[in-house]
Amino acid sequence: MDKDEQKQATTLPFELNNEKFIKAWQDYCEFRKENRWNKLSARSTQAQWDHLSSFGSDIAVEAINISIRSGWRGIFPDRVRQEVDRKPAKKSSGSFASLGALQLQLKDLNERIRTIRNPSGQAWPPPLTGEKQAQCDELIRQRDAIQVRINQFAT
Repeated sequence: MDKDEQKQATTLPFELNNEKFIKAWQDYCEFRKENRWNKLSARSTQAQWDHLSSFGSDIAVEAINISIRSGWRGIFPDRVRQEVDRKPAKKSSGSFASLGALQLQLKDLNERIRTIRNPSGQAWPPPLTGEKQAQCDELIRQRDAIQVRINQFAT
């Protein structure tokens, strides 16, 4: 494995890209540092973020807070989801669980993809390469994940 692969960049998923989650994640990293546990690699961080994004920001933040409060090394959003599922449903404006919010995310991602692919609106835009291609691929991955969640509302 070469140095480029070791230093691969992490991309925070759209579902988690908010101040509340970023603050919780920084607290978690600081908590791990205080306990002298290994720093998470870029690959571990990306895998953790991808897993947490499937639960949404609110559950991810709560799972991180519980992990810190309980002194756990890992983050267990499944446990938080089980607790949330047991409680009566409560709609919050910050939740990404509603179909309308997911559709807005999808619209935003499609616009961001269009802006990267063809920023000037040319009839024949130049092909993407390098960082632009990587950004576009990540946005498409996020868009596909949101589309799956939207499809779940239909079933």
